[in-house]
Amino acid sequence: RGVWGLLTLDLGTSLQDGRPVIDLIKATFPVSLVLVVSSTFFAVVFGMSLGSVAAIKHNSKSDWFATILATLGISTPVFVSGTFLIYFFCIELRWVPATGYVPLSEDPEAFLKRLILPMLTIGFAHGAEIARMTRSCLLETLKKDYMTTARSKGLRERTVLIQHGLRTALIPVVAMIGI
Repeated sequence: RGVWGLLTLDLGTSLQDGRPVIDLIKATFPVSLVLVVSSTFFAVVFGMSLGSVAAIKHNSKSDWFATILATLGISTPVFVSGTFLIYFFCIELRWVPATGYVPLSEDPEAFLKRLILPMLTIGFAHGAEIARMTRSCLLETLKKDYMTTARSKGLRERTVLIQHGLRTALIPVVAMIGI
């Protein structure tokens, strides 16, 4: 089959149950898509929030905490943080089940309970990268002359940060998220 099989989506049959591999992929793709979208959403919200707070409160306890949290997220392998979350939330606290999938249409609560840990595990790792990039880009932007000019015009600090700072600083962050 080789490359031609890949190009024509003829991926052969599963060695486990003899079904066509493309059918197995079609069956699990919606679940994977939900996980990717939800973990990306969490990563963006978490990362941009954490990075923005760290940059705005530069050299404070908030910056220190955010930097440590982001460093932990980047340096901890996903299988380690996932195992820790399963142990703590599934085994010790018994808040969520450790495995399984329930479609949203069947039981929304069970769906969310089974989605939360994988979403947090993947989202935390990627969110930490986004946080570091957001912090770095925003700190660089805050040093620019046009930021000083915007402040000297009498604009509120919040307006300066959001309209002038974040808007410019997030261009490389959005590019990274796209990748």
